[in-house]
Amino acid sequence: MGILAWLVVGLIAGWLASLVMRGGGFGLIGDIVVGIVGALIGGFLAGVINTLAGNGSAITLTIMTELMGMPGNLANGTNRLGIFSQTALGAWAFHREGKLDLRQARPYIAITFLGAIPGVWTALQVSNEEFRSVFGYMLIVMLLVILV
Repeated sequence: MGILAWLVVGLIAGWLASLVMRGGGFGLIGDIVVGIVGALIGGFLAGVINTLAGNGSAITLTIMTELMGMPGNLANGTNRLGIFSQTALGAWAFHREGKLDLRQARPYIAITFLGAIPGVWTALQVSNEEFRSVFGYMLIVMLLVILV
């Protein structure tokens, strides 16, 4: 994403933050700064939670769908970008430290990619309303998985 796109994202996020906080906004530059800083801090915290305990997606998806009003399928797709980044950087770090043998991992990588194909197709078939209705139940299931 180019710098102009990041500035627009920051402006929108800052404006949304000012609406959530019930303030009058911080002006154009202030909204951009608040949005970018908030997105960086929030993304970092969700990534830390996701890495250490898992289920960081429950936080980010809830924020995007319930607080920001983002359609569920768009929030889910946006969230996948962060998950992919975490996975790729984690795998690279393990490989760099000599703790991941890529030759040995190839079958698992192939299975993951093959499983992702029907997963993406299924995600594209789900409407926003269906996503929102299923999402609440999925959060409960994930909570039970973590606790058990």
